[in-house]
Amino acid sequence: YSLLAISALLAMGSAGTLFDFTTLPNVDSWKEVSDTVRTPGKSKGVLTLQKTQLFQRGVFFAMLNPQPNGACFAGSVTRLPTTITSNPSSVQLKVRAQGELSHWKVYFNSDTVKYNYEKAFECPLN
Repeated sequence: YSLLAISALLAMGSAGTLFDFTTLPNVDSWKEVSDTVRTPGKSKGVLTLQKTQLFQRGVFFAMLNPQPNGACFAGSVTRLPTTITSNPSSVQLKVRAQGELSHWKVYFNSDTVKYNYEKAFECPLN
């Protein structure tokens, strides 16, 4: 398994902060999206909040089970805030990773503003 610790997901420009996992009361609106939507899929992804007396953060756990051709995925999805009224000029993530996965991806798709954004990134392992 691997995990990604998330402090904040920020969009600069007019959108401001999209998700601040240090203050979110819950992640109930986030749903798992993994390769189990296909018959042979066996991967799992879970987003949860880690809350202690000193801090709070989001943690995404991923267990990937590749098919013979290497295909596999696990993720979490939610609707973007309705405060987005234009395309963000940039995106900033505050994350760190543990485990075997070093490559991650963030993807935005908006129904209210016609844009898509997808970016793969590497995260140093801790």
